[in-house]
Amino acid sequence: MWIDNFRDDLRHLGFTKAAARAGYKLANRAVHWDILRLMELTTEGLNPKFLSFQTPGSHDGRFLSTREAEALSEQFGDVLTRNFVETALAKGDDVFAIFDGRTCAAFGWYSRRPTIIRDDLELHFDPIRVYMYHGYTRPEYRGERLHALGIARALTTYVEERGAKGMISITEGTNYRTYASSLRLGFAFRGTIYRVGLGRLSRIVQSRSCAAYGVRVTRISAVPKGPA
Repeated sequence: MWIDNFRDDLRHLGFTKAAARAGYKLANRAVHWDILRLMELTTEGLNPKFLSFQTPGSHDGRFLSTREAEALSEQFGDVLTRNFVETALAKGDDVFAIFDGRTCAAFGWYSRRPTIIRDDLELHFDPIRVYMYHGYTRPEYRGERLHALGIARALTTYVEERGAKGMISITEGTNYRTYASSLRLGFAFRGTIYRVGLGRLSRIVQSRSCAAYGVRVTRISAVPKGPA
């Protein structure tokens, strides 16, 4: 599995970044060495070409009802487990999905409440902004920018109809492709969160700039099961 991932990274990123990703993953098997980028997206910063929401062909994008969201786990299995969906819906999170007929081609989750970001880490933030997390596009639909289109639609809805000031999200330091696509969409880098150490002895440190967004990361003891 890891060699396939390395080859894929090598093909898309080149040797230096592929090696950095591999080293980052290997280091995290032994100790905690998390580097997380905080990003912000506003309607002013949103790339204009995504302002007009137009999905390819007959694709349809929308926020899902509770029943529709629960049904998603039947299509995605371990990528989107039923336990994850139930936990997210119970705390009031939304999911915006893009469909090709009855097939869900892409989805993204949105929250204004504390949310698990990795292992036993929980992100707290000012609910004046919405937090975007766990976005996924089926492999056969990648390249159509459905993920970006969904985020753009969700952002405008939250700002224009639900009183949000903007959107924040987090990417890992070596997730170069996601970071690059986020910048193309209009996200701006706002700070970094680090976790370094071993087990409960690890230390969490974050940039001072994160405070402007009410961002703080805490450890939790009971970790709900989520997508792989």
